[in-house]
Amino acid sequence: MSVSRLFAAAAVTAMAACGCSNPSRPGQPNESDRGSKPGKPEPEPVEVRELRIPGFATPESVLWDPVADVYLVSNISGGPTDVDGDGFVSRVKPDGTIESLRWIDGKRDDVELSAPKGSCLVGDLLLVTDITHVRRFDRNTGAAQGAIAIPDAQFLNDLACDSTGAWVSDFMAGKIHRIADAKADASTLALDAKGVNGLAIDSDGWLWAVADGHLFRVVDGARVDEQPMPATGLDGIVVQPKGKLLVSSWEARAVLQGRPGEVFEPLFEDLDSPADIGFDAERKRLLIPLFQADVVVIRELP
Repeated sequence: MSVSRLFAAAAVTAMAACGCSNPSRPGQPNESDRGSKPGKPEPEPVEVRELRIPGFATPESVLWDPVADVYLVSNISGGPTDVDGDGFVSRVKPDGTIESLRWIDGKRDDVELSAPKGSCLVGDLLLVTDITHVRRFDRNTGAAQGAIAIPDAQFLNDLACDSTGAWVSDFMAGKIHRIADAKADASTLALDAKGVNGLAIDSDGWLWAVADGHLFRVVDGARVDEQPMPATGLDGIVVQPKGKLLVSSWEARAVLQGRPGEVFEPLFEDLDSPADIGFDAERKRLLIPLFQADVVVIRELP
């Protein structure tokens, strides 16, 4: 089926809102992030081929939780570096219904959250970047579980989880940090990388990153397999089955698709400020937060 026919359906308005200490032997991606667990009921089919869900407040990232079968949207709700306690995480059903707009709410007395951006899942924890800290929440209830302070952090951006820990990028400081144990309160510096933003772990456990218009892999604290991309303003990365990567670009106003070492081409275009994209592996859907439009777009992959 052609892309034009695949996405010809009318837009739908929603109801109202890594465990390796040595990178040379990478940990496998968190099994809970790959897809349904054995015995988990099959998700109900959703016939809509495209959803445009309004009602968010500076949505920066979208994450699919395959166990709960919901989409988690990080909302900055203010300035990206403002410590204002107004950030929140929304919980959205696959049919586009906003189940809870402020599921995790920085305005609550028991929650610290100002400008949430990237997120990932490791075990029973949801990790979310928040300027200088990585906040921990219970993935089932949203209850706060403390935070990890990242040394000399300026603008923590994306996260990628593996079986026990995570990697976190600091866009302004130009660094990637390693959190070896998501339940501990420590991190180590893994790599200097000017302008680093999106992170993703592939099926072999390798960490991929985008920074300053380039795509590269991280091995033993070094950038390898580096290649220039056809556009700058790179933000999120999604790893697809069979080795393809999807990368969002603000400059191109598009999501680019390609294989490492090959030419990347636009897959979806005319996107206003596509930020940290996510992937629903069950339904083969790309989850695209439009940062400046306060909208999340969900599109089926061709």
